[in-house]
Amino acid sequence: MFKSFFKKYSICIAFLLLFFLVGCAQKNVEKTTKESSSASVSKVEKTTQETSPTPVSLDGTWKVHNIRETLERFAIYQNFKEDGGLKLVNLLSSLINAELTINGTDVQYHIAYDNTEVLKLDYEVSGSYNYDSFDEYIQHLQMTKDYLSKLPNSSGGYNEDMTAVDLTMNGGVLDPNKGTISFERALWLTPNFFLIPDPAGTSPIYEYTLDGDILTLKISGYDKWEENNKYYFIQFKKE
Repeated sequence: MFKSFFKKYSICIAFLLLFFLVGCAQKNVEKTTKESSSASVSKVEKTTQETSPTPVSLDGTWKVHNIRETLERFAIYQNFKEDGGLKLVNLLSSLINAELTINGTDVQYHIAYDNTEVLKLDYEVSGSYNYDSFDEYIQHLQMTKDYLSKLPNSSGGYNEDMTAVDLTMNGGVLDPNKGTISFERALWLTPNFFLIPDPAGTSPIYEYTLDGDILTLKISGYDKWEENNKYYFIQFKKE
């Protein structure tokens, strides 16, 4: 009888011990799962904060950013002979100083750089194939000088001997509802590079996007002269 009682008592103790161990294991699993879940949420929140920069106000001055990619796209469309396009891109990337100034819905574009070496290189890689001399090439560029001097709502352009550019284009209009910035004429970089698909076109409308402190202007369309579609963009960084 005593053996039977002891046997039943031992079985009860074993079951109680088993239930106790299972309960502890379950609590540890729940604790580990909760800690792991919390850590994952914190990691996701931290990653989101790191990869999603806070947008800044559009008002203010925006300096040109990553201009090399913009110039490379132009060079591809221009079909320069040999490595002429690459040479121009390398030179202009270090020279071009452009900026946008936004005040409410009013937008101003300004660009300035030393044009001395650009003239020489442009004649070497492009002008020499179309003109008999450097002087003839410069005479042709006089049309560009006149064009810039007559741009509506603009001031400046080339200096007398065309060794420097200092151009301000006013009259840009920002439409926050449509996400666009429009100008009466295309934003200008060089006589060969200006931001409009069709060189004969006017009043370009640029779509803009804002990613943190980077403002990107984009435009695409059909070039009737070359009979193909083109896409351009330019970026600016908030000062």
